[in-house]
Amino acid sequence: MMSTTNLRKMIERFESTRTVKLNTGRGRKGIKQQQVEEVATAVVVQEKINVH
Repeated sequence: MMSTTNLRKMIERFESTRTVKLNTGRGRKGIKQQQVEEVATAVVVQEKINVH
């Protein structure tokens, strides 16, 4: 499970780059595809809610 801070950073990175780069290695755990899809879905939903 990801911490709230790491999830927030992942969302911010996705919003700015529109890609999700997975940093594995150096003891970091891989991210499951389902988590990536959930983050992408959450970003899209938030964009629809927060129309500027």
